[in-house]
Amino acid sequence: MNEVLCVSEIEMTKGRPESLLGNFVTDLCLDQYSDLADICIMNNGGLRSTLPQGKITRGKIYELMPFDNELVILELNALELFDLIEYILLRGGEPLSGLSVYSIDSCMVNSSRKILYRQGDNILMSVPVIASSCGGEEEVYIVSEIEETYKIRVLTSDYLANGGDKMSFFNNKNQFKVGLKIRDAIINYCKTEQTITSKLDRRITKYQNE
Repeated sequence: MNEVLCVSEIEMTKGRPESLLGNFVTDLCLDQYSDLADICIMNNGGLRSTLPQGKITRGKIYELMPFDNELVILELNALELFDLIEYILLRGGEPLSGLSVYSIDSCMVNSSRKILYRQGDNILMSVPVIASSCGGEEEVYIVSEIEETYKIRVLTSDYLANGGDKMSFFNNKNQFKVGLKIRDAIINYCKTEQTITSKLDRRITKYQNE
């Protein structure tokens, strides 16, 4: 457990809406399986400690990820993806990679995939659209036929894939197990890179209308 795997340039902690630690873990997992998955989502509750600046030992990774959770891949359709994004935004943010989500006042806009979210009666509602801006409640948006058949491959933990932490949008989905524990994915990455770092890139951002 005292084996030094790598050196971290910075201290990494978890938090919301995004965090250095959450970005680090989801980015490295998605990087290892980018040919099989489009995005990666984890939960803050699964990150059990911080990573300090300086030497990172095998024991530190076990403290960070003490559970034997494995990586799995599931496929979501457009509406289920909306549910996932709603979940992230209502929670104030969760570790996420491969997707940038923007909240504009009561509108939730995923600019890269042109998904619009609006809030009415304190309940988030979502529709697939071919518009990239947020308008008033009276505005009508056209559903894109592409979105109706849209599929996205999500990399996550087997715990979350089975509905853990109230991620019900994963219920009853076929799971492809990649055969690797999340902890081992982190260890492998650290041993390969030798020096690690992370950054905040506003992948989950809230703006205010002027």
